[in-house]
Amino acid sequence: MTRPGLAATLGLLALALAGPLAAQHPPGPLAGPWRAALDLAGGTLPFGLVLERRGPGLAGSLCNGRRCEPLSAVRLRGDSLLLEIGDYAATISAARAGDSLAGTYRNVGNRGPRSIPFHAARGRWPVTRAPASLTGRWDANFYNDWGDASPRVLDFRDGPAGLEGTVIGNTGDYGHFAGFASGDSVRLQRFDGAFVYLLTARLVGDTLRGTFHAGLRSQTPFLAVRSTGRPHLTLPTQVTRADTAPFRFAFRDLEGRLVTSEA
Repeated sequence: MTRPGLAATLGLLALALAGPLAAQHPPGPLAGPWRAALDLAGGTLPFGLVLERRGPGLAGSLCNGRRCEPLSAVRLRGDSLLLEIGDYAATISAARAGDSLAGTYRNVGNRGPRSIPFHAARGRWPVTRAPASLTGRWDANFYNDWGDASPRVLDFRDGPAGLEGTVIGNTGDYGHFAGFASGDSVRLQRFDGAFVYLLTARLVGDTLRGTFHAGLRSQTPFLAVRSTGRPHLTLPTQVTRADTAPFRFAFRDLEGRLVTSEA
């Protein structure tokens, strides 16, 4: 799904993580920005990691584009780094080799414990902006293994830190996504310590064809066309409805008198 320009951008991480090369230079201080990534079965999910000196120790944040969430704790012991994400009972543990980090992200998802490989190298991910042919709203259909379609709306825009957007379903949106654009391809992701989402897509004619990755292995193909303004999602009044049947009751109070809804 990625074009050469986008692949080259993401290839910066692989270059920076080359073990022998990193080992030739003494490591700098941990504080500063890092280009971090999770290795999913369907591709690399990049995000920002910022570490800063806080008193005698370290503090840090996970960043998706311009939005950053603080880590609950950063613990360093020798060459081992532990990032704690207390709100989600999640951790990132990594070993330092030169100016690179390699380890594992762990938490308990809705299908049980999960572990995803983690890598990071010094620096910030480049800022890219999407052409007008890719920004805006798209009416998408996500397809399950049986070919059944589920509607979504994709909203892509250029923000102060480059390409950003969200995925909207019948019950709400999936939160803030940030990413990269190159030619006719986009790649947006969201990782906040709990949600692991990666969306990759390419414009083919008038149709956006892509895959939505959730967690380590889940991959859902989708097709999207420009929104026409007509409703594509289920109306909120049809998602949940109030039970308007009359509520009837009858019971004895503390004095033994009958209390009913008919009174």
